[in-house]
Amino acid sequence: MIPKNDGRANVGLVTEDKKGAVKALDAFIENTHFKELAAVNPPWREGDKVRGFGGTIPISGPHETTHTDGLMLIGDAAGFTSPLFEGGSHLALKSAVYAAEVAQQAVVKGDLSASCLSRYPRMWKAEFPPYHKILRGKEALYALTDAELSLMARCFPEEMNDMGVTGKGMVVLRLLFRRPSLYFKRIVSAMLAFGYSRAKHYGW
Repeated sequence: MIPKNDGRANVGLVTEDKKGAVKALDAFIENTHFKELAAVNPPWREGDKVRGFGGTIPISGPHETTHTDGLMLIGDAAGFTSPLFEGGSHLALKSAVYAAEVAQQAVVKGDLSASCLSRYPRMWKAEFPPYHKILRGKEALYALTDAELSLMARCFPEEMNDMGVTGKGMVVLRLLFRRPSLYFKRIVSAMLAFGYSRAKHYGW
Protein backbone atom coordinates (compact mmCIF):
# COMPACT_ATOMS: atom_id res chain seq x y z
CA MET A 1 0.00 0.00 0.00
CA ILE A 2 1.42 3.40 -1.03
CA PRO A 3 0.09 6.42 0.96
CA LYS A 4 -0.73 9.51 -1.10
CA ASN A 5 -2.11 13.01 -0.47
CA ASP A 6 -5.53 13.82 1.00
CA GLY A 7 -5.92 10.50 2.79
CA ARG A 8 -5.69 8.49 -0.43
CA ALA A 9 -3.53 5.44 -1.10
CA ASN A 10 -2.64 3.00 -3.86
CA VAL A 11 -3.52 -0.56 -2.84
CA GLY A 12 -1.84 -3.52 -4.50
CA LEU A 13 -3.29 -7.03 -4.28
CA VAL A 14 -1.67 -10.20 -5.58
CA THR A 15 -3.81 -12.63 -7.56
CA GLU A 16 -3.48 -14.85 -10.62
CA ASP A 17 -7.24 -14.64 -11.14
CA LYS A 18 -7.65 -11.53 -13.30
CA LYS A 19 -11.43 -11.91 -13.45
CA GLY A 20 -11.63 -12.03 -9.66
CA ALA A 21 -9.33 -9.07 -9.00
CA VAL A 22 -12.15 -6.57 -8.41
CA LYS A 23 -13.92 -8.95 -6.02
CA ALA A 24 -10.65 -9.43 -4.13
CA LEU A 25 -10.24 -5.66 -3.81
CA ASP A 26 -13.83 -5.27 -2.57
CA ALA A 27 -13.21 -8.00 0.02
CA PHE A 28 -10.01 -6.28 1.15
CA ILE A 29 -11.84 -2.99 1.65
CA GLU A 30 -14.68 -4.72 3.50
CA ASN A 31 -12.25 -6.37 5.94
CA THR A 32 -10.24 -3.23 6.75
CA HIS A 33 -10.90 0.25 8.10
CA PHE A 34 -11.25 1.49 4.51
CA LYS A 35 -14.90 0.45 4.51
CA GLU A 36 -15.58 3.34 6.92
CA LEU A 37 -14.19 5.89 4.45
CA ALA A 38 -16.09 7.61 1.68
CA ALA A 39 -15.19 6.59 -1.87
CA VAL A 40 -13.84 9.51 -3.90
CA ASN A 41 -12.50 9.99 -7.39
CA PRO A 42 -8.84 10.91 -7.97
CA PRO A 43 -8.21 14.65 -8.56
CA TRP A 44 -7.95 14.28 -12.33
CA ARG A 45 -11.33 12.57 -12.77
CA GLU A 46 -14.37 14.82 -13.07
CA GLY A 47 -17.97 13.99 -12.21
CA ASP A 48 -19.81 12.72 -9.16
CA LYS A 49 -19.85 9.04 -10.08
CA VAL A 50 -17.02 7.20 -8.33
CA ARG A 51 -15.41 4.47 -10.40
CA GLY A 52 -12.62 2.13 -9.44
CA PHE A 53 -9.55 1.85 -11.62
CA GLY A 54 -6.37 -0.17 -11.65
CA GLY A 55 -4.07 -2.30 -13.74
CA THR A 56 -1.74 -5.27 -13.71
CA ILE A 57 2.02 -5.34 -13.26
CA PRO A 58 4.72 -7.72 -14.57
CA ILE A 59 5.69 -10.48 -12.14
CA SER A 60 8.13 -12.59 -14.17
CA GLY A 61 11.26 -10.50 -13.88
CA PRO A 62 12.85 -7.99 -16.27
CA HIS A 63 12.87 -8.18 -20.05
CA GLU A 64 15.90 -9.85 -21.56
CA THR A 65 16.72 -6.57 -23.32
CA THR A 66 16.02 -3.24 -21.61
CA HIS A 67 17.63 -0.92 -24.13
CA THR A 68 18.07 -0.36 -27.85
CA ASP A 69 18.91 2.56 -30.14
CA GLY A 70 17.52 5.72 -28.52
CA LEU A 71 15.47 3.84 -25.91
CA MET A 72 15.83 2.59 -22.33
CA LEU A 73 13.02 0.84 -20.44
CA ILE A 74 12.46 1.65 -16.75
CA GLY A 75 10.06 0.55 -14.02
CA ASP A 76 7.15 -1.70 -14.97
CA ALA A 77 7.93 -1.25 -18.68
CA ALA A 78 11.22 -3.05 -18.08
CA GLY A 79 9.69 -5.64 -15.74
CA PHE A 80 11.33 -4.16 -12.64
CA THR A 81 9.08 -5.41 -9.85
CA SER A 82 9.75 -7.66 -6.88
CA PRO A 83 8.68 -11.11 -8.18
CA LEU A 84 7.83 -12.33 -4.69
CA PHE A 85 6.00 -9.37 -3.14
CA GLU A 86 5.16 -7.47 -6.35
CA GLY A 87 6.41 -4.04 -5.18
CA GLY A 88 8.12 -1.86 -7.74
CA SER A 89 8.12 1.85 -6.91
CA HIS A 90 11.66 1.86 -5.52
CA LEU A 91 12.95 -0.19 -8.47
CA ALA A 92 11.26 2.20 -10.90
CA LEU A 93 12.84 5.24 -9.26
CA LYS A 94 16.32 3.69 -9.18
CA SER A 95 16.14 2.54 -12.79
CA ALA A 96 15.00 6.05 -13.79
CA VAL A 97 18.06 7.53 -12.07
CA TYR A 98 20.36 5.15 -13.95
CA ALA A 99 18.62 5.77 -17.28
CA ALA A 100 18.80 9.55 -16.80
CA GLU A 101 22.50 9.38 -16.03
CA VAL A 102 23.24 7.27 -19.10
CA ALA A 103 20.97 9.43 -21.29
CA GLN A 104 22.69 12.63 -20.16
CA GLN A 105 26.10 11.25 -21.10
CA ALA A 106 24.78 9.96 -24.43
CA VAL A 107 23.30 13.36 -25.33
CA VAL A 108 26.57 15.09 -24.51
CA LYS A 109 28.39 12.65 -26.81
CA GLY A 110 25.73 12.99 -29.48
CA ASP A 111 25.45 9.20 -29.63
CA LEU A 112 22.14 7.48 -28.77
CA SER A 113 23.08 4.08 -30.17
CA ALA A 114 22.42 0.86 -28.27
CA SER A 115 26.16 0.50 -27.85
CA CYS A 116 26.42 3.86 -26.10
CA LEU A 117 23.42 3.07 -23.89
CA SER A 118 24.72 -0.39 -22.96
CA ARG A 119 26.00 0.92 -19.63
CA TYR A 120 22.38 1.09 -18.43
CA PRO A 121 21.74 -2.69 -18.17
CA ARG A 122 25.14 -3.18 -16.56
CA MET A 123 24.21 -0.64 -13.88
CA TRP A 124 20.85 -2.14 -12.93
CA LYS A 125 22.12 -5.72 -13.07
CA ALA A 126 24.90 -4.80 -10.64
CA GLU A 127 22.46 -3.07 -8.27
CA PHE A 128 19.20 -5.03 -8.35
CA PRO A 129 18.73 -8.44 -6.65
CA PRO A 130 19.36 -11.67 -8.63
CA TYR A 131 16.02 -12.13 -10.35
CA HIS A 132 16.69 -15.70 -11.45
CA LYS A 133 17.13 -16.81 -7.83
CA ILE A 134 14.00 -14.99 -6.67
CA LEU A 135 11.92 -16.47 -9.50
CA ARG A 136 13.20 -19.96 -8.67
CA GLY A 137 12.28 -19.44 -5.03
CA LYS A 138 8.89 -18.02 -5.96
CA GLU A 139 8.04 -21.16 -7.92
CA ALA A 140 9.05 -23.28 -4.92
CA LEU A 141 7.01 -21.13 -2.54
CA TYR A 142 3.88 -21.26 -4.70
CA ALA A 143 4.17 -25.06 -4.82
CA LEU A 144 3.79 -25.34 -1.02
CA THR A 145 0.47 -26.35 0.50
CA ASP A 146 -1.36 -24.16 3.02
CA ALA A 147 -0.22 -26.48 5.82
CA GLU A 148 3.41 -26.20 4.71
CA LEU A 149 3.16 -22.41 4.49
CA SER A 150 1.72 -22.31 8.01
CA LEU A 151 4.60 -24.45 9.27
CA MET A 152 7.06 -22.13 7.53
CA ALA A 153 5.50 -19.10 9.22
CA ARG A 154 5.73 -20.75 12.65
CA CYS A 155 9.43 -21.42 12.17
CA PHE A 156 10.25 -17.78 11.43
CA PRO A 157 11.25 -15.57 14.39
CA GLU A 158 9.07 -12.58 15.26
CA GLU A 159 11.83 -10.16 14.23
CA MET A 160 13.74 -10.98 11.03
CA ASN A 161 15.78 -7.78 10.60
CA ASP A 162 18.76 -9.03 12.60
CA MET A 163 18.87 -12.58 11.24
CA GLY A 164 22.39 -13.51 10.23
CA VAL A 165 23.57 -16.55 8.30
CA THR A 166 23.36 -18.70 11.43
CA GLY A 167 19.81 -17.57 12.17
CA LYS A 168 18.66 -18.31 8.65
CA GLY A 169 20.34 -21.70 8.77
CA MET A 170 18.54 -22.53 12.00
CA VAL A 171 15.17 -21.69 10.43
CA VAL A 172 15.89 -24.05 7.52
CA LEU A 173 17.02 -26.82 9.88
CA ARG A 174 13.92 -26.34 12.01
CA LEU A 175 11.72 -26.63 8.93
CA LEU A 176 13.47 -29.73 7.64
CA PHE A 177 13.38 -31.37 11.08
CA ARG A 178 9.62 -30.93 11.28
CA ARG A 179 8.94 -31.73 7.63
CA PRO A 180 11.92 -33.46 5.88
CA SER A 181 9.95 -33.72 2.63
CA LEU A 182 10.29 -29.94 2.21
CA TYR A 183 13.87 -30.49 1.06
CA PHE A 184 12.54 -32.00 -2.16
CA LYS A 185 10.17 -29.04 -2.60
CA ARG A 186 13.17 -26.66 -2.81
CA ILE A 187 12.50 -24.95 0.51
CA VAL A 188 16.07 -23.58 0.47
CA SER A 189 15.34 -21.71 -2.78
CA ALA A 190 12.18 -20.27 -1.22
CA MET A 191 14.13 -19.07 1.82
CA LEU A 192 16.76 -17.43 -0.39
CA ALA A 193 14.01 -15.65 -2.30
CA PHE A 194 12.67 -14.26 0.97
CA GLY A 195 16.14 -12.97 1.84
CA TYR A 196 16.60 -11.20 -1.50
CA SER A 197 13.10 -9.70 -1.21
CA ARG A 198 13.80 -7.80 2.02
CA ALA A 199 13.90 -4.01 2.01
CA LYS A 200 17.66 -3.64 1.59
CA HIS A 201 17.42 -5.75 -1.57
CA TYR A 202 14.53 -3.70 -2.98
CA GLY A 203 11.92 -5.93 -1.40
CA TRP A 204 8.54 -4.74 -0.25
